[in-house]
Amino acid sequence: MTSAPTFQKDNSMRLIIALVGMIVLTGCQQSMVKKNAIFRNYIDTQRQKLMKSEISPEEHAGSFKAKYNELFGGKKLEFAKYEDKELKGLWLASYMVAYYSLEQKYVLQMESIFKILKQRNLDKKECFASPCAEELFEIYLRFSDFSKAKQLALQYPDIITDYVPDISEDAATVQQPHRLYKISPDGRSLKLISVQMDYDKQIVALMNPECEFAQQAISAISSTPDLRSYFEKHALIIYPMYTSVSGLPTTAEWNKNNPQLEYFVYLDKNNMKKDWERFDLNALTDFYFLKNDQIVHRIPGWPQTEEEFIAETRRAISKLENQP
Repeated sequence: MTSAPTFQKDNSMRLIIALVGMIVLTGCQQSMVKKNAIFRNYIDTQRQKLMKSEISPEEHAGSFKAKYNELFGGKKLEFAKYEDKELKGLWLASYMVAYYSLEQKYVLQMESIFKILKQRNLDKKECFASPCAEELFEIYLRFSDFSKAKQLALQYPDIITDYVPDISEDAATVQQPHRLYKISPDGRSLKLISVQMDYDKQIVALMNPECEFAQQAISAISSTPDLRSYFEKHALIIYPMYTSVSGLPTTAEWNKNNPQLEYFVYLDKNNMKKDWERFDLNALTDFYFLKNDQIVHRIPGWPQTEEEFIAETRRAISKLENQP
């Protein structure tokens, strides 16, 4: 006669525990929804500030890690417990911090999230702005991890169509200064080299050949005889390659046809940044004019017209020629 109340009591306790667990889980989900919304709004706000020049590119890049730690830091996140929408929000936050901080732990975090997305058949669905697999591919390229990028491309040939180039490096060149990668004639491989710098007069041009402004700039330079002649003698054209390799074939073709205006590739690996630390490798299109190894003029971005660009470039060259 006494067993029934005990049984009912046990069931009641189980129900209470289950309800508490559901409440806690629901609270976690709601909290994560709010945090993800805050982080997404923060991305938009920082982008607007950057466009209005209210913050520098360096401040923009460094801000995401601090915001991430404010919202998500302090404890290890259990990604599997979150629903799809919340998980994709965490993916976006991890992507942004990985891209700008270049810290490996955030790539590992993305790989953990990707594993869960794949289990849920979401790996080919859109995560942020592209399919999740493609965005992980972009991060591998950002970290210059071509081995993992190639493996992922083989797994998702219907999504990742870019050819991942082979990388050739030798130990001696890794130790030399002013390192960049030379593009093979077919655009399918990159070889690490050490370029020569002219410490008397030097132009360093940072351009992404897929960017419309870069295309306008190189067209103006190559079609203006005095600029072309000067750039052929004194310019080093650097292509900072971050999340896409699709521009390599056309750049290789350009190099074959214009060997004196050759693009060289910069990758974030082998501590190469120290070779070029005085240049803003994230601000494209950008031109630095150096005299006696000192920057005497800079053309950031593309002016309103081609005529303005040509005039500004001529003024900069005049400084190189006339400044002691």
